[in-house]
Amino acid sequence: MMTVAAIEIGPPAMYFALPMPVVATMVAAALVGIGVLVRGRPALAGTTLVAPWWWSTLVLLTVTALEVLVAITVSVETTGTNAGAAVPVWTTHVELVAAALTFCPLMALLGAKRPQDRAWQFIVLSLAIVLLLPAAEAVLFRPGAPLAMHAARRWFLVILLAVTLVTGLPTRRWLATSLLVAGQVLLLGEHVPGLADVAAALESWRVPLGMLLIALALVTAAHPWPRQQIGLAPWDRTWLDFRDAFGTLWGLRVIERFNDTARRSDWPVRLGWRGFEFETITPLSPGGRGVGGEGATIEMAPPELTAAMRAAMVSLLWRFVPSDWLDRRWPADESA
Repeated sequence: MMTVAAIEIGPPAMYFALPMPVVATMVAAALVGIGVLVRGRPALAGTTLVAPWWWSTLVLLTVTALEVLVAITVSVETTGTNAGAAVPVWTTHVELVAAALTFCPLMALLGAKRPQDRAWQFIVLSLAIVLLLPAAEAVLFRPGAPLAMHAARRWFLVILLAVTLVTGLPTRRWLATSLLVAGQVLLLGEHVPGLADVAAALESWRVPLGMLLIALALVTAAHPWPRQQIGLAPWDRTWLDFRDAFGTLWGLRVIERFNDTARRSDWPVRLGWRGFEFETITPLSPGGRGVGGEGATIEMAPPELTAAMRAAMVSLLWRFVPSDWLDRRWPADESA
């Protein structure tokens, strides 16, 4: 009769060798990122940034789950009693899926304008499907074969990375944008043209480092640098907050629309990237308002002009933010 003592049981690592440092880094990065997102959610209430927030949260959780699954699977299949075995092919497909999903929040931001912001989420979903097609095609038509993306698809990923940079680099969230793109590049690995050698050199730490960079991007996005100057005129404070929150593409659109209104109304003011730029205005009375733009010399503007400016901005920004968002930055009584 066989006794329990007769059964040889090897060390647990032989059967289930968890890559603890790698998994711990990914989980820690995810927890930090989720914490920042949850903390920042109340500030987005009523704005069209709620949808990008949901996509960011969903994508971060999904990427973490998929990458942890891949890390554990690779460890189990290639260590212990399976030492020297090849990495399962399907793990590369899953890693591409995880990396591709990180572009969904960007696409959600590009459609963050009422009234199409809700319907736009189907466009975001469509982009996700397009980005996942290479992995799906490999599973369906080339099972067991290594994942190989066509050059056109790889360069499409580069275009999305470039759009991400263009959206955030000219704003105070330039550092967060840079960290985000760096993290996405690491997650994409060899699928980014010219990055195959870097991906191979980082080996199992490529994904954890990428996720860590994305978590740092969320932290720095919550605390943009440089800090906004104290004592800005309410119109400049409103504009700069909008510009930094919604990025370059929507910022340029608002500039175009406001300046068109200003030209047709013959106002002595134009909206630039750094703030409102006034023509020479003679101080009319102590009731005038400070003008000048970010870091500019403060002059005086007539109340009727600032009231007209505020009305124009209300008509433009209601598609993005609620009325109380603008009231907190530019109270109506400061334009009266």
